[in-house]
Amino acid sequence: MAFPRRAIPPRLAAAAAAIALVGLSAACTNEPSPPPGPVELAWREVTLPPPPEGTRNVLAGTAFCDDHWFIVGGHDLVGTDGADPDEEWLGTDDTMDPAAWTSRDGQTWTALPVAAHSYYGVRSLLWGAACRDGTLVALGGKVGGAHGNPRMASYHPVRAADGTEVLTEVDASFELFGGPKATNVGRITAGPPGYLIVGNRSAGAAVWLSPTGEAFEIIEGAPVLSDSPERATWAADAAYHDGEWIVVGAVVLTGRPDRDPAAWRSSDGRTWTAMTADATPDYDQLSLVASVAGSLTAIGTHGPTFRAWRLEPDGWRATGRFGSTHVEPRDGQLTSAIPVDLAAAGDHLVAVVKAGWTYELWLSADAGNSWRPVVSPTDMPADGDQRVAITGIPGGGEAPDQVLLVVDDGHTAHAYVTSVTAMS
Repeated sequence: MAFPRRAIPPRLAAAAAAIALVGLSAACTNEPSPPPGPVELAWREVTLPPPPEGTRNVLAGTAFCDDHWFIVGGHDLVGTDGADPDEEWLGTDDTMDPAAWTSRDGQTWTALPVAAHSYYGVRSLLWGAACRDGTLVALGGKVGGAHGNPRMASYHPVRAADGTEVLTEVDASFELFGGPKATNVGRITAGPPGYLIVGNRSAGAAVWLSPTGEAFEIIEGAPVLSDSPERATWAADAAYHDGEWIVVGAVVLTGRPDRDPAAWRSSDGRTWTAMTADATPDYDQLSLVASVAGSLTAIGTHGPTFRAWRLEPDGWRATGRFGSTHVEPRDGQLTSAIPVDLAAAGDHLVAVVKAGWTYELWLSADAGNSWRPVVSPTDMPADGDQRVAITGIPGGGEAPDQVLLVVDDGHTAHAYVTSVTAMS
């Protein structure tokens, strides 16, 4: 279904005007032009299969490859008083079970069978997804144990006796993703060599590798990628580009309080080489990365704004700034401003950022050099158990470049598709 025009959030309108003023200040001898307004896309909602009785669909992650669309999340019990149970994020209650959905055209969706068998697996939320050759691999977890740490697992399709592919929890030791050295398990990505997960351990940045997604091996303490006496490292996201895995994140130099953007490259995921990246005295880092227009673009925070960096032959070069990382407290509470997801579709990028108490969408049609705010298809609060995820679907022939967006406000969940081809 199509959506009527929504009121443009004041923060987006103000951000668009502020970006325009920054550009005008650098070209004050020219006649000023009207600032570009927020982009209004033709969002249409897609319908997922209904959840089991007494539950609701929880949507947390997306992926696309080889004409296969995927959404991952879970089913959560709905309270008898009509309210949802508390603490849904990462399956922190005992009412969640993992779930996933797939489509071949983005319009007609079916539920994927999911088989979890461990104590924490059957109570998990699936939140990470990557695919290649039409095969989905997912990450899920539930907070638990004496210390309340996430109990993570990966999921891989296994063919049942009747020929049905079942997304199945992979048995693994607790210390593969957790244990005394654990810090976090981050995003998962796919490439020709297989799958790579980024995360961090007590020794700094780390990765997990798998050629098929059936079982992962951790690479921690790797020289260059991990901590050294000169700096601490942090891995945030990864992509496969030009025959190499590229991990993006940040470093904190010894004696300095702020982060600087950082990236590393490896042909095998085991031996790593540091890459150069433009840095400033501000707190800045690379948080997300995507392949677009023949190279990679990363986004992250850069002092008072979000920013893009473009991979050039001589390293990562800072490009377009957008939005604001300034957040006002609310009712005595503090929150953050961070990039959340990044979708590449053809030559287009769509970023999701948590701008304090709301999620925002931003569009670039030039690989990150310039950005415009996007009017979302629904309200996207970010003050609790809400989540937003996005993935790109490149066009071909007469098919346009598209994005798949999922929005979960903690009580209801929706999935939307829109074309971005005309937004150039």
